[in-house]
Amino acid sequence: FVDINKVTRKTVVRTVTDCSQKKTILDMVMTRVGTDKQRSDQPDDQLYVKKAKQFSDLIEKMTALDPEKRITPNDALEHPFIKEGFGSQGLPQQHGKAKAPPPSSQSGGAQKRARHA
Repeated sequence: FVDINKVTRKTVVRTVTDCSQKKTILDMVMTRVGTDKQRSDQPDDQLYVKKAKQFSDLIEKMTALDPEKRITPNDALEHPFIKEGFGSQGLPQQHGKAKAPPPSSQSGGAQKRARHA
């Protein structure tokens, strides 16, 4: 990547040579979830933790540097995070099928352009 040397103010090309993972995606997600929720006996909290782990697994597979190890789009749609939906929390269960947004959900810019056309 291109950077500016703070002392000389000259453009410097830097190469990233350390691609090792400092912290796993699972660790980062579970830190966000918090220890209280992870230790909770409440069914909603247990489901939340389960979905957080599934989410981190899916993201890990989607962002694999090696294309041979990276999950395919079809396999991603079959991943438990997508396939199982969100269950009892009242959120939509799509079972791997994307729903088209309703016609009225155009972006604000598209609505403004349509009015001024």
